[in-house]
Amino acid sequence: MEIEDVIKAVEGRRRLVEGVLSEYLSFHECPCRWPQFVSWVGKEQGPGWQDEIQNHLVEAALKLKSYVKVRPSDPEFWLEAILHCTKCGSKWKYFSEEWRMSAFRMRLLRTDGDRGDPAGAGMISSFIFATVGFEPPDDTPMLSLEEWANYMLGRLYRTEPYRSAVRTDG
Repeated sequence: MEIEDVIKAVEGRRRLVEGVLSEYLSFHECPCRWPQFVSWVGKEQGPGWQDEIQNHLVEAALKLKSYVKVRPSDPEFWLEAILHCTKCGSKWKYFSEEWRMSAFRMRLLRTDGDRGDPAGAGMISSFIFATVGFEPPDDTPMLSLEEWANYMLGRLYRTEPYRSAVRTDG
């Protein structure tokens, strides 16, 4: 695959993620009370992998005009900013961790403890970047990009079990 094809594919995924967020926001003032959003942007990644769709969603959310970013008054490891929603008043912590050289795991956590849809917390997208031997566990529920959009928008969706592409059993 040529580098131009990779760039186009990444941009296509980014546009789809932004489109899903935009579709939700066409009916709601902000994503703060959207259970799928809260769980997807807040789920843990790693230790040796990242979910690129989660990163795209966090990046898209950071661009929303309803969020005002402020510098944290109490430092925390990897904490970049505190977000205040001007529509509903909720507050979020924005974390960005460089877990490998130029590879980041991004996360938004509601400060009120709301973790959203419990089903979403255990799922991953099919766009995982991982260090060999540190991938998500096999059988982790995984969503293709289309199924992720269905999940996020409250439609019927289907997961598939994640399978490591690399055999580590010798």
